[in-house]
Amino acid sequence: MLITDHGGKGTGHGGMTPGEMTVPWAVTGPGIRKGQVLAEPDNNTNTSAVIWRLFGFSEKTKSWVGEVPESIFE
Repeated sequence: MLITDHGGKGTGHGGMTPGEMTVPWAVTGPGIRKGQVLAEPDNNTNTSAVIWRLFGFSEKTKSWVGEVPESIFE
């Protein structure tokens, strides 16, 4: 799984433009579709839910707001 931080402008932390808010996010391995581009919107809050599922747990922690983007799975 690859996750990065968001971009910024100059020496600033970042604003509200797509270039400043877009975060590369990738996952590969058994059961993951190869060459798939997400069919649904993704958010970094989904990362913990995806890891939870990859390790075979059936229920995520109730306080997590992230969702598993199902289109990444075969």
